[in-house]
Amino acid sequence: MGTETMIEFDPTGNHPDPDLARRRAAWLAHIPLSCGVLFIGEAPPPEARYFYYPESIGHDYLFLQLLKVLYPELQTVSAAHMRAIKPTLLRRFADDGYLLVDAVEGRIPLNGSSHRIRAIRAAQEDLLDRLNIIGHNDFVAIPLKATVHDGLSAGTKSRIGERFINDRIPFPSNGQQENFRRRLSLALQSLNV
Repeated sequence: MGTETMIEFDPTGNHPDPDLARRRAAWLAHIPLSCGVLFIGEAPPPEARYFYYPESIGHDYLFLQLLKVLYPELQTVSAAHMRAIKPTLLRRFADDGYLLVDAVEGRIPLNGSSHRIRAIRAAQEDLLDRLNIIGHNDFVAIPLKATVHDGLSAGTKSRIGERFINDRIPFPSNGQQENFRRRLSLALQSLNV
C-alpha cells in the first residue's frame, strides 16, 4: 500500500487546497507569545507561496513592504537579502508581538474584488474561530487590503481585538507600495507603535 497525500479542502469546501496543512503549521509556528498588533490579509496567494513559508519565490510584496514599515532599517536592504534572512525576520516579527492572519484561510480566485469580498464575508466566523488561538482580545487589528476592510462586517470588526483600525489600506503591489507604506505608517503612528 503506497503513501497517499491527503488533499484538504478550503474551509468553505469549495476547492482542493493541497498545501492547507503546511500553511496552518507555518502560521501556528509564528503565533507570538503576546499579540499586540494583528494584521489581517485577504487570503493566501493562488500559487504555492505564503507569508510564513521560510522561503520566498518572488511576488512577496506583503512580506517585503510590511517588514520595511515595521523595521525602518530594512528600507535600504535589498529584497534578495530580506528573502535570504526571511526565517530570522519572521521570528523577529513574532517576537515583537506581530501576527498576520488571512481573512480567508483557503486560496480564492483572483477574479474580481466583489468575489473576494463575498469570500471574506462567508469566512468571518472561521476567522474568529482561528483567532481564538491568541487567547486574549486586547490587540489592535489592522486590515491590509481594501477588500478585507470592506468584506468584514461591523459586527465582526467589533469582535476582533480591542481596537480595529478602520482604514482601507491598499495591498502593496501594482504601484501601491508607497501608498501602502504611508497609510500603514500613519495607522501605526496613531497607536504609538
